Amino acid sequence: MAHNYEFQIMNYELNMIYLSLGTNLGDRSLNLDKAIEALNAHDQIEVAHLSSIYETEPADMDSDKLFLNQVIEMHTNLSAKDLFIITRDIEVKLGRTTKGDNADRIIDIDILLFNDEKIEDSDLIIPHPKMKERLFVMVPLLEIAPELSDPLTGEQYSDIFSSLN
Repeated sequence: MAHNYEFQIMNYELNMIYLSLGTNLGDRSLNLDKAIEALNAHDQIEVAHLSSIYETEPADMDSDKLFLNQVIEMHTNLSAKDLFIITRDIEVKLGRTTKGDNADRIIDIDILLFNDEKIEDSDLIIPHPKMKERLFVMVPLLEIAPELSDPLTGEQYSDIFSSLN
């Protein structure tokens, strides 16, 4: 069953978004805190829920540095594209110099879900195309939103997660 994640708060129609945060360089815990603070500091973003922090092996890359990963639920009246620009700006301000799957990173902020929308353009694909394959995304996502289902297929993420194990 697909969900409609629009809320009416203070006369603003808000979008429900899930972001994945990851870091494997420097003070990893501080990097996550700074990213969340930067998101919360934006006047059009409200961080609503935080998953626990998980320490994970690097995936899809050669590195000996463990990651800290976290998923956050947030609400905003921003568009997906505007949010994407803000997350890229936060990454740069926190010291990220490269964007790509094969590099260690001080912070990585990925938009996993934006309401039940399917978005595809040159810079942004939502739902995140690799999220269902990644335990470091699925575990914290299901911790804070166990009822979510894939907006493309309608399949419960909890069922998808069960197939990963």
